[in-house]
Amino acid sequence: MKNYNQAHIIAIDKLDKYEQVTGTPEFYNESAAIKFWELNKQTIQNDHNTNNYPFVIVRKEVSCFLVKEL
Repeated sequence: MKNYNQAHIIAIDKLDKYEQVTGTPEFYNESAAIKFWELNKQTIQNDHNTNNYPFVIVRKEVSCFLVKEL
C-alpha cells in the first residue's frame, strides 16, 4: 500500500536549504499559500527576514510505503 501526500509551505530560501517560516501552516494548494502570503506579507517579512533572503513557496511531497501489516 502506498500513501502519497503533498503540501505547500512558505519558506525562506537560504541558498543551500529551504526553511519553513515559523508560525505559518502547511497548505494543500498553491493558491491558498499565495492568499495567506498576500494577507500576511508585511508581518512575515518584518519578523523573519533579517538577512534579506528571498521568500518562496515550496511544494513538499511525502510518500509512505507499507512495509509489513502487524
